[in-house]
Amino acid sequence: MLISIIIPCYRSTATLPSVVAEIQQVFSERPEYDYQIILVNDCSPDDTFGTICELCEQDKKIVGVNLSRNYGQACARMAALPFVEGECAISMDDDGQHPADGIFILADKIKEGYDMVYANFEHKNHSLFKQCGSKLFGKLMEEFGVRPKGIKFSSFFAWSRFAVDELKKYHSPTPSEGSYLMKITSRFTNVDMLHR
Repeated sequence: MLISIIIPCYRSTATLPSVVAEIQQVFSERPEYDYQIILVNDCSPDDTFGTICELCEQDKKIVGVNLSRNYGQACARMAALPFVEGECAISMDDDGQHPADGIFILADKIKEGYDMVYANFEHKNHSLFKQCGSKLFGKLMEEFGVRPKGIKFSSFFAWSRFAVDELKKYHSPTPSEGSYLMKITSRFTNVDMLHR
């Protein structure tokens, strides 16, 4: 199974090489899977794109995308969609907080027939202020019907090939991929995972 991994990148010159190395390492231990990594530079003020170019030269399974200005994570993920070749796409952060072996937990759920699978981090290593803000935002999203009750969004998630293809038809200046997909499929779930 080919898995495309989308990583929006911003100020990640220092962290990106170790994130990519960890992905390469876990895939070397799972020969039944192959990977493609799509690194999207969200107009970083540092030399993130230079780092991306170096990683692309070292590994032909890595694709680099350079955005003209800072659009944010959702738009960076949307910019990666034309390059996705895998049977599923995984989105993860560029800072190493998401464990690379969690990719297979998400992909296995996609193989079960889900279109969206979000990692649920019960205990996040964030400030109390950020945790409270996230919980409040989540409750508001449930109340306004943006997401179903009990489903927790995170930036570590998987999309099925169906979801990727549907998202390619979605055009919005302010994309909300999860909300859009929840209008066209009911096959979504969470999986518990540790947050670093």
